[in-house]
Amino acid sequence: MKWDDLARQLTDVPQGGGRCIFAALHSLDDGSCLGRSPKDGPQVGQQVIKLRNFRMLMHNMKCIFPATLFIIDSNWEEVVDSFDNMNLNEDLLRGIYAYGFEKPSAIQQRAIIPCVKGLDVIAQAQSGTGKTATFSIAILQQLNPNNRETQALILAPTRELAQQIQKVVIALGDYMGAQCHACIGGTNVREDIRKLEMGVHVVVGTPGRVYDMINRKALRTEHIRMFVLDEADEMLSRGFKDQIYDVFRMLNSNIQVILLSATMPADVLEVTKQFMRDPIRILVKKEELTLEGIKQFYIAVDREEWKLDTLCDLYETLTITQAVIFCNTRRKVDWLTDKMRSKDFTVSALHGDMDQKERDIIMPSIFGY
Repeated sequence: MKWDDLARQLTDVPQGGGRCIFAALHSLDDGSCLGRSPKDGPQVGQQVIKLRNFRMLMHNMKCIFPATLFIIDSNWEEVVDSFDNMNLNEDLLRGIYAYGFEKPSAIQQRAIIPCVKGLDVIAQAQSGTGKTATFSIAILQQLNPNNRETQALILAPTRELAQQIQKVVIALGDYMGAQCHACIGGTNVREDIRKLEMGVHVVVGTPGRVYDMINRKALRTEHIRMFVLDEADEMLSRGFKDQIYDVFRMLNSNIQVILLSATMPADVLEVTKQFMRDPIRILVKKEELTLEGIKQFYIAVDREEWKLDTLCDLYETLTITQAVIFCNTRRKVDWLTDKMRSKDFTVSALHGDMDQKERDIIMPSIFGY
């Protein structure tokens, strides 16, 4: 069977019919993609990570879950297909091009302009579509680099995502002298306080640590004009709802709110009603995403005990330099890591039972930062 035929089958799985099958995407040397299922999520390659947003991925592949999920309707039609036509600050443009961007992605073409105009924005798009750069560019465009007070606050569901956002903001704002600090759990509280007291333009962090810094008066909110909720569905699924609301209550009443989410469950829609005023709604449909050079396939394995051998067979058949394997339990992550190491694979494990020091060692080896 051809790769394209297999890829097409992935979108033809009937709702509620039999086992839910979906693919995890990973670029290989030949530009193809490798994925597999069912039950335990996709399992491909060398790095083993617990899949926390398993429900979200399964929903995207047309599988039904008890929770109700919604798709928003766009109410913003303007599309700007060039960064040069967005009337951005010259130093910001230099940072954008230096970072390696050439043309804005679908979400960037639609969402940057309303965000820059100071409007509340809800953007629904999948991970990997350029959402981080979208709100980072909007923040930097409205930033006053001469004012060292915090002017934008970004909340993210995980420490790793917060650190990734920090790096993007700093890189894009390099020629502006933009300062961004990540407030995340598992790090030194005194160092956070010291950095914040020195003054930073942008703060990104996890809800618990950010709330703590505001409570301690280390993070001053008087000058914060933009509030960004990245991966809102993931934050709420992790139980951060009360902390998000607590942070929001401490911000200015006229603050601009930008919310980004891959899915729109009822609790995310509730947040939009509580926090936002007549928000612009932007939906990037799957057919608008750029997927040239990416192929997908799946392997349906009937028995659990056959999966490891199937994975090893794939490694013998394909050239795989680096990949990510998702498992649905922490125990399975550890088990698969041990089994693959016993077969001389170079493997790193990552899951929620690990402390921050272990995660800090592993993350750069996987993602290169």
